[in-house]
Amino acid sequence: MRGSVGTNFSDNITHPVQTATEQDWEQVKQAHDQYAQVLQKHHEESVAQAPAKLADLQKQEQTLTQRIESDKANLHQLVMTPTVDKNKQSADLRAQAKTNPAGLAAMLQAQDDQYRQAATAQTQRGSKLNQDMDYCRQELDKVHKQEQEQQAILKYASATPKVDDLPIPGREVIPPLWQHRQAPEYTKQALANKINGSVLLSMVVDETGHPQNIKVLRGLGYGLDEKAVSSMVGSVFQPARKNGSPVPFDMQVEVSFDVR
Repeated sequence: MRGSVGTNFSDNITHPVQTATEQDWEQVKQAHDQYAQVLQKHHEESVAQAPAKLADLQKQEQTLTQRIESDKANLHQLVMTPTVDKNKQSADLRAQAKTNPAGLAAMLQAQDDQYRQAATAQTQRGSKLNQDMDYCRQELDKVHKQEQEQQAILKYASATPKVDDLPIPGREVIPPLWQHRQAPEYTKQALANKINGSVLLSMVVDETGHPQNIKVLRGLGYGLDEKAVSSMVGSVFQPARKNGSPVPFDMQVEVSFDVR
Protein backbone atom coordinates (compact mmCIF):
# COMPACT_ATOMS: atom_id res chain seq x y z
CA MET A 1 0.00 0.00 0.00
CA ARG A 2 1.27 3.46 -0.87
CA GLY A 3 0.87 6.89 0.71
CA SER A 4 0.56 10.28 -0.96
CA VAL A 5 2.85 13.28 -1.36
CA GLY A 6 2.10 16.97 -0.77
CA THR A 7 4.50 19.91 -0.99
CA ASN A 8 5.56 23.02 0.85
CA PHE A 9 7.95 25.37 -0.87
CA SER A 10 9.65 28.68 -0.13
CA ASP A 11 10.38 31.54 -2.52
CA ASN A 12 13.79 32.18 -1.02
CA ILE A 13 16.79 29.95 -1.64
CA THR A 14 18.11 29.86 1.91
CA HIS A 15 15.30 31.00 4.21
CA PRO A 16 11.79 29.50 3.92
CA VAL A 17 9.47 32.51 4.01
CA GLN A 18 6.29 31.12 2.49
CA THR A 19 4.59 27.77 2.27
CA ALA A 20 2.03 26.68 -0.28
CA THR A 21 0.07 23.67 -1.45
CA GLU A 22 0.07 22.28 -4.96
CA GLN A 23 -3.08 24.30 -5.63
CA ASP A 24 -1.16 27.43 -4.69
CA TRP A 25 1.59 26.42 -7.10
CA GLU A 26 -0.96 26.10 -9.91
CA GLN A 27 -2.15 29.60 -9.12
CA VAL A 28 1.44 30.81 -9.26
CA LYS A 29 1.85 29.14 -12.65
CA GLN A 30 -1.30 30.84 -13.91
CA ALA A 31 -0.03 34.21 -12.71
CA HIS A 32 3.28 33.47 -14.38
CA ASP A 33 1.58 32.63 -17.68
CA GLN A 34 -0.53 35.76 -17.48
CA TYR A 35 2.63 37.77 -16.89
CA ALA A 36 4.19 36.19 -19.98
CA GLN A 37 1.11 37.13 -21.99
CA VAL A 38 1.36 40.73 -20.80
CA LEU A 39 5.02 40.86 -21.83
CA GLN A 40 4.20 39.31 -25.20
CA LYS A 41 1.53 41.95 -25.80
CA HIS A 42 3.98 44.66 -24.78
CA HIS A 43 6.53 43.18 -27.19
CA GLU A 44 4.03 43.23 -30.05
CA GLU A 45 3.09 46.84 -29.28
CA SER A 46 6.77 47.79 -29.16
CA VAL A 47 7.33 46.18 -32.57
CA ALA A 48 4.39 48.12 -34.03
CA GLN A 49 5.65 51.42 -32.60
CA ALA A 50 9.34 50.87 -33.40
CA PRO A 51 9.36 52.27 -37.01
CA ALA A 52 7.78 55.59 -35.96
CA LYS A 53 10.06 55.87 -32.91
CA LEU A 54 13.10 55.08 -35.03
CA ALA A 55 12.14 57.76 -37.59
CA ASP A 56 11.73 60.31 -34.80
CA LEU A 57 15.09 59.36 -33.29
CA GLN A 58 16.77 59.75 -36.67
CA LYS A 59 15.35 63.27 -36.93
CA GLN A 60 16.70 64.05 -33.46
CA GLU A 61 20.08 62.65 -34.49
CA GLN A 62 20.13 64.86 -37.59
CA THR A 63 19.18 67.97 -35.59
CA LEU A 64 21.82 67.35 -32.93
CA THR A 65 24.50 66.61 -35.53
CA GLN A 66 23.71 69.85 -37.38
CA ARG A 67 23.83 71.76 -34.10
CA ILE A 68 27.26 70.35 -33.27
CA GLU A 69 28.59 71.26 -36.72
CA SER A 70 27.19 74.78 -36.35
CA ASP A 71 28.86 75.17 -32.94
CA LYS A 72 32.17 73.97 -34.42
CA ALA A 73 31.95 76.51 -37.25
CA ASN A 74 31.09 79.35 -34.84
CA LEU A 75 33.93 78.35 -32.52
CA HIS A 76 36.40 78.31 -35.43
CA GLN A 77 35.22 81.72 -36.56
CA LEU A 78 35.52 83.03 -33.01
CA VAL A 79 39.10 81.79 -32.71
CA MET A 80 40.09 83.25 -36.08
CA THR A 81 38.47 86.63 -35.48
CA PRO A 82 40.85 89.18 -33.78
CA THR A 83 39.71 90.42 -30.39
CA VAL A 84 40.23 94.05 -31.47
CA ASP A 85 41.01 95.89 -34.70
CA LYS A 86 44.72 96.63 -34.23
CA ASN A 87 44.93 98.81 -37.36
CA LYS A 88 42.14 101.02 -36.04
CA GLN A 89 43.82 101.20 -32.63
CA SER A 90 47.11 102.34 -34.20
CA ALA A 91 45.36 104.99 -36.28
CA ASP A 92 43.53 106.30 -33.22
CA LEU A 93 46.78 106.49 -31.25
CA ARG A 94 48.53 108.45 -34.00
CA ALA A 95 45.67 110.91 -34.25
CA GLN A 96 45.60 111.31 -30.46
CA ALA A 97 49.36 111.97 -30.38
CA LYS A 98 48.96 114.80 -32.86
CA THR A 99 45.88 116.47 -31.44
CA ASN A 100 46.11 115.76 -27.70
CA PRO A 101 49.37 114.22 -26.53
CA ALA A 102 48.34 114.63 -22.90
CA GLY A 103 45.39 112.30 -23.41
CA LEU A 104 47.51 109.53 -24.92
CA ALA A 105 47.87 107.65 -21.63
CA ALA A 106 44.12 107.71 -21.06
CA MET A 107 43.53 106.39 -24.56
CA LEU A 108 46.01 103.55 -24.02
CA GLN A 109 44.20 102.62 -20.81
CA ALA A 110 40.85 102.74 -22.58
CA GLN A 111 42.15 100.51 -25.36
CA ASP A 112 43.54 98.07 -22.81
CA ASP A 113 40.18 97.95 -21.03
CA GLN A 114 38.43 97.41 -24.36
CA TYR A 115 40.80 94.55 -25.18
CA ARG A 116 40.21 92.86 -21.82
CA GLN A 117 36.44 93.15 -22.18
CA ALA A 118 36.56 91.74 -25.71
CA ALA A 119 38.83 88.89 -24.64
CA THR A 120 36.49 88.05 -21.72
CA ALA A 121 33.44 88.09 -24.03
CA GLN A 122 35.26 85.88 -26.53
CA THR A 123 36.22 83.39 -23.81
CA GLN A 124 32.66 83.25 -22.48
CA ARG A 125 31.26 82.77 -25.98
CA GLY A 126 33.75 79.98 -26.66
CA SER A 127 32.89 78.31 -23.33
CA LYS A 128 29.17 78.39 -24.16
CA LEU A 129 29.80 76.86 -27.57
CA ASN A 130 31.91 74.06 -26.05
CA GLN A 131 29.27 73.39 -23.38
CA ASP A 132 26.57 73.23 -26.02
CA MET A 133 28.62 70.76 -28.06
CA ASP A 134 29.19 68.57 -24.99
CA TYR A 135 25.46 68.61 -24.24
CA CYS A 136 24.61 67.71 -27.84
CA ARG A 137 27.12 64.85 -27.85
CA GLN A 138 25.62 63.44 -24.64
CA GLU A 139 22.12 63.68 -26.10
CA LEU A 140 23.40 62.10 -29.31
CA ASP A 141 24.75 59.14 -27.34
CA LYS A 142 21.32 58.68 -25.73
CA VAL A 143 19.66 58.84 -29.14
CA HIS A 144 22.07 56.25 -30.55
CA LYS A 145 21.31 53.87 -27.65
CA GLN A 146 17.57 54.31 -28.17
CA GLU A 147 18.03 53.70 -31.90
CA GLN A 148 19.87 50.46 -31.14
CA GLU A 149 17.03 49.39 -28.84
CA GLN A 150 14.41 50.06 -31.53
CA GLN A 151 16.51 48.32 -34.19
CA ALA A 152 16.84 45.29 -31.88
CA ILE A 153 13.06 45.23 -31.39
CA LEU A 154 12.58 45.15 -35.16
CA LYS A 155 15.32 42.57 -35.60
CA TYR A 156 13.67 40.20 -33.14
CA ALA A 157 10.11 41.11 -34.03
CA SER A 158 9.11 37.45 -34.35
CA ALA A 159 10.68 36.43 -31.04
CA THR A 160 8.50 35.18 -28.21
CA PRO A 161 9.53 35.72 -24.58
CA LYS A 162 10.42 32.42 -22.93
CA VAL A 163 8.26 31.68 -19.93
CA ASP A 164 11.10 29.88 -18.17
CA ASP A 165 13.24 33.01 -18.41
CA LEU A 166 10.62 35.30 -16.90
CA PRO A 167 10.32 36.07 -13.20
CA ILE A 168 7.10 35.42 -11.35
CA PRO A 169 5.71 38.78 -10.19
CA GLY A 170 6.58 39.21 -6.52
CA ARG A 171 9.02 36.29 -6.53
CA GLU A 172 12.74 36.43 -7.08
CA VAL A 173 13.03 32.68 -7.64
CA ILE A 174 10.71 30.29 -9.50
CA PRO A 175 10.26 27.28 -7.17
CA PRO A 176 10.86 23.65 -8.27
CA LEU A 177 8.08 21.77 -10.05
CA TRP A 178 7.41 18.04 -9.80
CA GLN A 179 8.40 15.95 -12.81
CA HIS A 180 8.31 12.45 -11.34
CA ARG A 181 6.93 11.43 -7.96
CA GLN A 182 7.79 8.17 -6.33
CA ALA A 183 4.93 7.34 -3.98
CA PRO A 184 5.94 6.18 -0.48
CA GLU A 185 5.20 2.64 0.68
CA TYR A 186 3.68 1.53 3.99
CA THR A 187 5.51 -0.81 6.30
CA LYS A 188 3.80 -3.92 7.66
CA GLN A 189 4.09 -2.54 11.17
CA ALA A 190 2.38 0.72 10.19
CA LEU A 191 -0.41 -1.13 8.40
CA ALA A 192 -0.95 -3.43 11.36
CA ASN A 193 -1.32 -0.43 13.66
CA LYS A 194 -3.35 1.58 11.11
CA ILE A 195 -1.01 4.54 11.34
CA ASN A 196 -2.23 7.73 9.60
CA GLY A 197 -0.44 11.06 9.36
CA SER A 198 2.41 12.70 7.55
CA VAL A 199 6.18 12.90 7.65
CA LEU A 200 7.65 16.39 7.16
CA LEU A 201 10.95 16.41 5.29
CA SER A 202 13.42 19.17 4.52
CA MET A 203 15.72 18.93 1.51
CA VAL A 204 17.60 20.81 -1.16
CA VAL A 205 16.60 20.35 -4.79
CA ASP A 206 19.86 20.80 -6.69
CA GLU A 207 20.43 22.38 -10.12
CA THR A 208 19.64 19.06 -11.81
CA GLY A 209 16.29 18.71 -10.04
CA HIS A 210 17.34 15.90 -7.67
CA PRO A 211 16.67 16.05 -3.89
CA GLN A 212 19.75 16.22 -1.67
CA ASN A 213 20.37 16.46 2.10
CA ILE A 214 16.98 14.94 2.94
CA LYS A 215 16.16 15.22 6.66
CA VAL A 216 13.14 14.28 8.77
CA LEU A 217 11.69 17.30 10.56
CA ARG A 218 8.61 15.54 11.92
CA GLY A 219 8.29 11.78 11.88
CA LEU A 220 5.66 9.08 12.41
CA GLY A 221 7.81 6.12 13.37
CA TYR A 222 6.92 2.53 12.45
CA GLY A 223 9.49 2.70 9.62
CA LEU A 224 7.47 5.34 7.75
CA ASP A 225 10.13 8.01 8.15
CA GLU A 226 12.60 5.91 6.17
CA LYS A 227 9.96 5.16 3.52
CA ALA A 228 9.24 8.88 3.14
CA VAL A 229 12.94 9.61 2.63
CA SER A 230 13.21 6.79 0.07
CA SER A 231 10.29 8.19 -1.90
CA MET A 232 12.09 11.54 -2.19
CA VAL A 233 15.33 9.90 -3.30
CA GLY A 234 13.47 8.47 -6.29
CA SER A 235 11.62 11.69 -7.14
CA VAL A 236 12.70 14.26 -9.76
CA PHE A 237 11.87 17.97 -10.03
CA GLN A 238 12.18 20.65 -12.62
CA PRO A 239 14.84 22.72 -10.83
CA ALA A 240 14.19 26.15 -9.40
CA ARG A 241 15.20 29.07 -11.60
CA LYS A 242 16.63 32.48 -10.93
CA ASN A 243 16.99 34.87 -13.88
CA GLY A 244 16.43 31.89 -16.18
CA SER A 245 19.21 29.73 -14.70
CA PRO A 246 18.81 26.60 -12.49
CA VAL A 247 19.65 27.18 -8.82
CA PRO A 248 19.56 24.99 -5.67
CA PHE A 249 16.43 25.43 -3.60
CA ASP A 250 15.64 24.70 0.06
CA MET A 251 12.18 23.23 0.45
CA GLN A 252 9.97 21.15 2.69
CA VAL A 253 7.83 18.21 1.56
CA GLU A 254 5.02 16.65 3.53
CA VAL A 255 4.64 12.94 2.76
CA SER A 256 1.19 11.70 3.77
CA PHE A 257 0.20 8.20 4.87
CA ASP A 258 -3.46 7.30 5.07
CA VAL A 259 -4.88 3.85 5.82
CA ARG A 260 -8.44 3.57 4.53
